[in-house]
Amino acid sequence: MNDFTILHLSDLHFNKKGKQLPDLMVNLLSDIKEQLKYINNLIIVVTGDLVHRGNYEYKNSVLTFFEKLSDIVGSKAKDIYIIPGNHDKVRNCVDSKMLEDYDKKEAQEFYQDYWKYVKFGFSQYQELVKEIYAKFNCVEDVERKIKTDLYGVSVTELSSINKKIAFLQFNTAWACTGDADERKLKIGAFQLESIVGEYEDLKGEKKYDLTIALAHHPLDWLTGEEENLLRTKILSNYSLDCDVYISGHIHNRDVTNLLSPRHSLTTLVSGIGWPDDERPTSFPHKHTYSWYQFNLDLNSIDVYVRSSNDINKFQPDLQFYTTQQNRVDEKIVMPIDQHKTQPYFYLSTVEGRTSKVCYFTGDTVKWLQTYMTIIGKCRIKVYKELEKIKYDTYDIMKYLLLSDKRLAKKIDVERLVHELYDIFYLGIDHKNIVKFIYKTRKGKRLKNFWYDEYSGYLQAICSSLANAISCTLKENKVEEDKEGETEGEEEEKIKECDVRVHFRCLDLESDNYYHLCTSILGEENYMQSLKWGQLLQSSYETKKPLVASINREYCAESYLKNETKEKDQKKWIDFLTAVPNAYRNAYLELDRETEQVIKRRPWVTFGITIYKEEYTYLLYLMDFFRIDDVISDFFHQFEFYIPIDYEDFANYIIKGKEGVKNKNETGK
Repeated sequence: MNDFTILHLSDLHFNKKGKQLPDLMVNLLSDIKEQLKYINNLIIVVTGDLVHRGNYEYKNSVLTFFEKLSDIVGSKAKDIYIIPGNHDKVRNCVDSKMLEDYDKKEAQEFYQDYWKYVKFGFSQYQELVKEIYAKFNCVEDVERKIKTDLYGVSVTELSSINKKIAFLQFNTAWACTGDADERKLKIGAFQLESIVGEYEDLKGEKKYDLTIALAHHPLDWLTGEEENLLRTKILSNYSLDCDVYISGHIHNRDVTNLLSPRHSLTTLVSGIGWPDDERPTSFPHKHTYSWYQFNLDLNSIDVYVRSSNDINKFQPDLQFYTTQQNRVDEKIVMPIDQHKTQPYFYLSTVEGRTSKVCYFTGDTVKWLQTYMTIIGKCRIKVYKELEKIKYDTYDIMKYLLLSDKRLAKKIDVERLVHELYDIFYLGIDHKNIVKFIYKTRKGKRLKNFWYDEYSGYLQAICSSLANAISCTLKENKVEEDKEGETEGEEEEKIKECDVRVHFRCLDLESDNYYHLCTSILGEENYMQSLKWGQLLQSSYETKKPLVASINREYCAESYLKNETKEKDQKKWIDFLTAVPNAYRNAYLELDRETEQVIKRRPWVTFGITIYKEEYTYLLYLMDFFRIDDVISDFFHQFEFYIPIDYEDFANYIIKGKEGVKNKNETGK
């Protein structure tokens, strides 16, 4: 997996002379050492405010901290970046005049006239950063690492994962004047022009795999015009094409995602904050720092935020982790590129309508796991049923063939039985053998037996799927209303008819679909027939499973009948209709003159009806993951051994149900 980790430190605000570190910084280093155990490919990022209030008498404590940090990270550190903050600047009398003239001069003219004064204000900062870089073995050329203009672009190449990462180093602190800088800061067109040019020059033949912007201030600390100027560059696929913006300054932690129609940007904020002896009493936030693990193959960033407790020891920031899963994982996960994610799945609709989408929620993963478990259990049960049918069928066919003396005079029955063995036990395809047996004297008797077996097989599919649904939901305890109930009550509740899985078959004479089999015992006595049309017809025409609630206007009649049921009749909540894609599962009527198809119907249809609202999500997943393909696969597995003539099969079923047809006319 192509991953690397950024250790983000910001707003260290060292304010003590000498080399002795305050307890907060000792604890910070200790926590970094502990968290570093499972990390490789480390890049350290420091987004400003090394010293407090521009006082470089504190530089020795800064150097002591980074010397110890270098010892801790050792060879795991592949690079380090430090950018200036407002406290790193030594202010002077030129600042106010410089800002007055900013809007009056062209970008390059302003740069020529004033930037030398900005550089002078950060000169002690530059010397300190040089000394810090020199302490890290990953910095091969300190002079080259330093950006003389206090901004620029650098590239880190991680050879172990063959990735090239561009770091845009912005100086948002040059226009700072005091404590009231919010929405007053400048970025400068001259700075952006220079960074864009350097970004292109360093790109070379191999494109950047990731572009990360570093700044001291969040974007919204710039003036509106300047923020728009910067956003235009970093959110453009044709300019800086930035993926992540890392900043500090606000002495807090934050994770957001900015999205435009063509680009996304994840912003990450963290910061240790004010020294404890100068911390405003009204300031509510703790000291924080962060780890960002970039999983490039997975298009994700794992954000681990660590915050101090009352004794300045660092721990997971549980106040920042707002969901239960965040707290369990002790992290927040963000996309690197939002446009490469799809936080929703499509639901099928009738012909001519655009698909509806279902957005992922906190329960989606649970339902996905539940769905996969259900299908897995169902497949196992159906497979076992098919194995039983195979061997029973072989034994009966073998007996009938060997006992047919008349047939034995015409063909080699022993060889025929041997070929049947190859089919049913070894899975060798000899379909012509079965078709030949159809035509023998005992073929009709065998055919009826096979149809009964197939009907039982479809019944097994219904029962297996319904049982897998109820058992899995019980095991996973998905239903919210189970909490606090006893095991016996849960068992009783599961046995209620909350899900009905069924097949219907076509009576061509009435153009109605009648009960073939169902998962609910006795359901055939009140399961109403279904007219051709509405959702069933749409499902057949679109070749997709369709959920009623998603296509409600196309099953209005079914909804009306459901709403007007008698009190003793159970009302359904939703249902899914599908047509299995089986060979010859279609009735076609042709115009005698043109030979054009004038009537088309499936012989066998499939459906799932739910009686609890919380199961609706399960229907959505069955739509998206194409439950009709699963059912079709079951059909194909049976037909590998015994081909089914669906017209003949449907007529056989309908003929056997003449007694209940009139009783259950029309409806859903």
